[in-house]
Amino acid sequence: ILAQMTPRRMAPRIIQLALMTVLLITTLNLEFLFSLGRFFDLTPVAAQIQALQRDGRAVAFYGAYRGDFDFVGRLKDPLPVLEDRHTTAEWLAAHPTGIVVAYFKGSLLHLPGRPIFLGLVGDSWAALWPARTVLATDYAALNPRF
Repeated sequence: ILAQMTPRRMAPRIIQLALMTVLLITTLNLEFLFSLGRFFDLTPVAAQIQALQRDGRAVAFYGAYRGDFDFVGRLKDPLPVLEDRHTTAEWLAAHPTGIVVAYFKGSLLHLPGRPIFLGLVGDSWAALWPARTVLATDYAALNPRF
């Protein structure tokens, strides 16, 4: 506003105004690239899932799954979806060394066990829980909030 109030001709004022718009757009793009880009980056979790599948470990997803990791992780096999405790119990019985991926919100200090890997997924966390931890915590590891 101060730049526009100085007594000058109209052409430099218009150039200043146009450059301020370009500066604002550039600043927002840089903010997304450096700060917000990590917020939406699924690569760390997807790479862990891909490595587990490559090693022959069975990996499933607990809860509503939208295929978040399939493309990013270049997964060979889609993740089976475990919708409730009953289907999870059946899957864990069939895959005693399997890994269950589950989203949760809350503090890492209140986790009921130790996951293989933790990663940020938007405003939530993704935990890769070994089957023995899920069973040892009586499925509390799959809670959506800690």
